[in-house]
Amino acid sequence: MQSLIAGNNYLCDDIPQCVANLPGFNYEYDANGYPFYQPQNCVICDPGFRGILHTPSNTTISDGGSCFYKSDLDALQDIINANEELSNLEPIEVGLQTWKGGRIMTLAINNANIQSLPKNIGKLTSLQILHLDNNML
Repeated sequence: MQSLIAGNNYLCDDIPQCVANLPGFNYEYDANGYPFYQPQNCVICDPGFRGILHTPSNTTISDGGSCFYKSDLDALQDIINANEELSNLEPIEVGLQTWKGGRIMTLAINNANIQSLPKNIGKLTSLQILHLDNNML
């Protein structure tokens, strides 16, 4: 288990699964004061960005950063939500991705049998290249 960060009482990612699922662990509160699960990590990012320590091999980060624009991650999550074939993935795991400055620049979701794209794909305002070859669109 990784150590606590002084001052904010959050634990880093990669905590043991037996601890991560304990009630009340890793919860934050929404604007209405209701708790919601928010995985924590040791990356300090600007507001509007989420730190991710470990990126999968399908993700290229051209500037070596660890902060990802939340709106881009949310749009990727909406792609997952719209396509059952992707339901076992995290946003950072969808297709092949390239990020720069915390923004997604390229996305290739090929041969994934996806059937639809959410309307908010337009929120990926830094996206320059999108490949959706051999899908069910």
